[in-house]
Amino acid sequence: MTSFKVVFKPRVAVRKQPSADAPMAGAKIFGDVLHGEVMPSTPNWLMLSEPPNKGSFVMIKHPQHGQLLESVEITPNVPDPEVVEATGGSLKKSFEIKQGRKACGANIKSVDANGSSRDALFDHLCIQELLVDFRLDFRTNKLPDELFNSDEVDDTECVTWFATNAQIKPLPPKKGKRKKPAGGVRQRVEYLGGLRCIIAETDSEVDQPPQLVVVLAHGIHVLGDDLFGLAHRVAKERVRFVLPQAPEESPGPLGNECYRKTRQWFAWSEGDSPEEVAARMKGATSLLVACVEASLEAAPNAKLVLGGFSQGALVALAVTLSCSRFKPAGLVQLCPPACHQDLDAADGLPLAGVSVMVAAGLHDETAPVAMGEDLLQKCEAAGGAAAMPILRFNGGHEVTPDVADVVGEFLEDFM
Repeated sequence: MTSFKVVFKPRVAVRKQPSADAPMAGAKIFGDVLHGEVMPSTPNWLMLSEPPNKGSFVMIKHPQHGQLLESVEITPNVPDPEVVEATGGSLKKSFEIKQGRKACGANIKSVDANGSSRDALFDHLCIQELLVDFRLDFRTNKLPDELFNSDEVDDTECVTWFATNAQIKPLPPKKGKRKKPAGGVRQRVEYLGGLRCIIAETDSEVDQPPQLVVVLAHGIHVLGDDLFGLAHRVAKERVRFVLPQAPEESPGPLGNECYRKTRQWFAWSEGDSPEEVAARMKGATSLLVACVEASLEAAPNAKLVLGGFSQGALVALAVTLSCSRFKPAGLVQLCPPACHQDLDAADGLPLAGVSVMVAAGLHDETAPVAMGEDLLQKCEAAGGAAAMPILRFNGGHEVTPDVADVVGEFLEDFM
């Protein structure tokens, strides 16, 4: 077995066959250590020997971009075969405070505040900077809209606002200028179609209208910014991410009084029949349709990719099937659940012209791989084009960095 390290930024492609034209099976990011074999018949390709991409290939040296992988002397850790371990590793904020309830969240977070949403930053600052008696009122009533807009207020000014109990206010940006966002990704909050949405896009020197609008719906019992970590990781020029917050609060207590309420697209419990789920989902579907339409009105010439995680994936699929006023170029289904009754009952080829990506965790007990495989087959039967075979990743009900990187590669097909 040979070990290589990824030395090309930001990532390299994993291919199904040792060819630059072969379909993608995933991606590896800068710094990853890969284990496998270099076959005499394909000396410029590493055949991976470990899941989730076992048997796939990564190019070692690119004819234009140069060295992609470098050989390293590392002995890989081989886990006990009796132990199932998700090695993908969800990204979490270093200041995240876990909440004591079961949630259906993507769980991909940045390792520092540079990749966090303003909502997450404010949750942290409430704990760090405020006395207990003031936290709830301050978090709920004293945050002006401008604090959520990185063009108008930088992170340091947000910290100062909290530390001084709102006594020192942010300076306005210079005329015709905007402030530099931490991490290079701008964010703001807009209300689109009645839903509170985080808008995320890269900071570039020259403003150009987006070529692609990506609307991603989060899962159940999570905060509205649950997919911000994914958007921040794969952000690219002329791509606008719209992350709507689900319309309903989730029932149950939270771990701290100054946190936001967790959300759900509709009430959903184990044992609900497909008919019950479909009836409850109608309101959520209508709201997401209105959100997508408002997003496209703000970017009239942009293509659309629609998707979501878990319950959000289900709602995004329902919107794609039911709305005739727009059709996405791409559909992203991350850890999708089993309720596909709209797809089963669809007439004709409602997904014709739609490229579909499905990802499922090998250790996901909530939405097992078999559900994702079934969904992809049904999408193809409805006219959808599978952008790749189902992405089986080494993880649970979550979005690992590898999955996020493949989403980023999927989006490049529409640019």
